[in-house]
Amino acid sequence: MNGQQGGGAPRQWWIGLGAVALLLVGASGCGGASDPGPRVAAKAPSAISTPAETPTPTDSPTPTPTPTATPTATPTPPPTAAPVVAAPPTARPAPPPPAPPAACYPLTNSGKCYEPGEFCRTSDHGRRGVAGNGEAIVCVDNNGWRWEPA
Repeated sequence: MNGQQGGGAPRQWWIGLGAVALLLVGASGCGGASDPGPRVAAKAPSAISTPAETPTPTDSPTPTPTPTATPTATPTPPPTAAPVVAAPPTARPAPPPPAPPAACYPLTNSGKCYEPGEFCRTSDHGRRGVAGNGEAIVCVDNNGWRWEPA
């Protein structure tokens, strides 16, 4: 079925017409609830002239319909973003390697102290020195030229 009834009118039109009719009937029923006051019957004119009666107005207020409040959706404000603060750099430059103790000599080509058991340079053959731990060492030929405890 294509949404139409007998006379060719759309179904929604008939539903809307019914809703309007219900509103009109309900509105007229609400207005007639108050007492209109005493009714004065109209008199037929007579040949004798008498003063005409005039109805006196009443002080009863007429009720006015009060509109009902309809809730409206209040949009929620978007969340505010926290300000971006640049963080200080966390990587610090590496400290320089500790300087060898002043008591050790001779130093290796890279500037470190010799330790017992390490090979000697040719220029150090037969020399004496002090190891990194403060122990006296000597460069001797012991299965190769090595620094040995003195």
